[in-house]
Amino acid sequence: MPDLSLLLACTQCSNVSQTPANHCQEIRADETTPPPSDTSACVSQPESMEVAFSPPIQESNQQTSVAQTQTETFVNPTNKYNHLNQIAEVRPLQIDLLLPMGGFFFMLIVGSVLIIWKRFPDAQRQWQLLLQGDTGIFSSDVPWPEKKEKKKEFDQPVILKQSRAWSHAIVWSIVGVTSFAVVWSATAKIDESVPVQGKLEPKGFVKEIQAPVGGVIDQIHVQEGQRVKKGDLLVSFDRTASKAKLTSLQAVRASLSAENKYYQTQMRSLTANASWQDLKEVPELAALTENRAALVKENQLFRAELNQGLGIRDLNPQMRQRLLTRQLEKETRIDSVRLDREQLTRQLNQAQVQLINARSTLSTNLEIANNLESLVDKGAFARLPYLEKQQAAEASRAEVNRLEQEVERLKLAIAQGQRKLENAIALSQEDLLSKIADNEKRIADIDSQLTKVIVENNKKIQELNSEIRELEVNMKYQELRAANDGIVFDLKPRSSGYVYNSSESILKIVPPENLVAQVFITNNDIGFIKPGMPVDVRIDSFPYTEFSDIQGQLVRVGSDALPPDQTHPYYRFAAEIRLDKQSININGTEVPLQSGMSLSANVNIRKRTVMSIFTDKFLGKVESLKYTR
Repeated sequence: MPDLSLLLACTQCSNVSQTPANHCQEIRADETTPPPSDTSACVSQPESMEVAFSPPIQESNQQTSVAQTQTETFVNPTNKYNHLNQIAEVRPLQIDLLLPMGGFFFMLIVGSVLIIWKRFPDAQRQWQLLLQGDTGIFSSDVPWPEKKEKKKEFDQPVILKQSRAWSHAIVWSIVGVTSFAVVWSATAKIDESVPVQGKLEPKGFVKEIQAPVGGVIDQIHVQEGQRVKKGDLLVSFDRTASKAKLTSLQAVRASLSAENKYYQTQMRSLTANASWQDLKEVPELAALTENRAALVKENQLFRAELNQGLGIRDLNPQMRQRLLTRQLEKETRIDSVRLDREQLTRQLNQAQVQLINARSTLSTNLEIANNLESLVDKGAFARLPYLEKQQAAEASRAEVNRLEQEVERLKLAIAQGQRKLENAIALSQEDLLSKIADNEKRIADIDSQLTKVIVENNKKIQELNSEIRELEVNMKYQELRAANDGIVFDLKPRSSGYVYNSSESILKIVPPENLVAQVFITNNDIGFIKPGMPVDVRIDSFPYTEFSDIQGQLVRVGSDALPPDQTHPYYRFAAEIRLDKQSININGTEVPLQSGMSLSANVNIRKRTVMSIFTDKFLGKVESLKYTR
């Protein structure tokens, strides 16, 4: 009975959360002392006895707050890639499995405690005593009260006794859950992944359809979303102005070509025709061609005159008459010289006859004088006749000498006349050759000028050919056709009359091939990534929590990093992901994916245990202490 009274007094008069442990120690130390006769100060009457228990407010709240803090710390391992300087050293992990498991265990523990607390109010006292350790009521030093005989109701104090089964269940539940959590975290593996972002693009390149020149659209042959094949007509431009310009350029080119052909014909032919009608527009060139034609005709005349009328059939009647006149003048000059020579020849013949007669007379007179000289010397003949004969002989000798000189003079005159005739003929030919040479020189000058004109015309023709070819190509491109098979996308013109600017695209053709995910991997995450790794692709247009994600495989990784730009201010590697399917199942309907959809993906690089996650975080915190000032 004293033990029960002490137990009841300790139970009623003390609040475990407020009574220090030494108070119960003092009670146990004095348990052999008889209870005081008046216990009304500590023990109330049974009718008015109330047992009040206060829950462990401070310790329980502290433990709960610590557990919540640890849970919050565990639930937030998400890494934000706002900038390269903010990228965490620990790789981002896929914690889809870790979050529900940790939350489940936490809720299980808290729920169990709350159920026991609410369902069994007496367990509060047992819990408080259990927390006191050896000083609690369940200490081995405190003997359990013996059974007392049943007395009348409310004669004895009420003692509330809690079974040990609940305390053991709570303790072993906590131990079991903790052990299971430790074992699970050491053995269970989760995927470590690298988050990447990008968009869906066709496996081939999107073809932008542009025209080389602007213009007004005449007709649109396709619609947005229409499937087209290679070579199909897409858009037609108004070609009225282009056709007019092409006709004008072709006319100018034909005129220049005809002009060049005419000049070349003039330079190659011996005769010229200066009656080409287009030369009226160029008076200088008309005068040149006319002068050249006249010079060519004159040379033909001179050559025919040199060849003694040979080739006269090639001359026109006017040139023939002119040739005959020149030949008549030439023959007249030559005949005059030839007549003078013939007269000298006749005089020479007469002088030679006279010389012969004079020599004969001289010989006769000398013979007579010689014969008379012997007779005169003998005195047989008178001297006067002898002297007369001798004088006659001297006169004959003088006549002979005179005639001999006349013959020589006439021979010399005849020779000079012959040379004069030959010179006249030679001078006439030389004059013709000189005139031909002068005309040839003038013709060469004219040909040089015509050649320059031909060269300039050829340059103009080449420029015109280039413009015509460019215009023909532009006219060809004014009927835009599909360069490959695909689907019409981003069609800008909606009706005819649309004014197109060559700097913009008219439409785009998306290849009908499967879509692939084009993503960029940061420089910090490229180390463990290689082709062939599985990827979880999440389309931003379809929340993965409702429509799930798409499995894929990394098929290509860029060999070099791309430099930063305005869109991506960090070094990155381009990568390509092949999708296992090209549609999303929405309420039993397969909705095809579209090019340009943005996405986020997780590249599963390896599997890690849950324990390694916490150890990495712990080591990271320890490592950060090295840099604490």
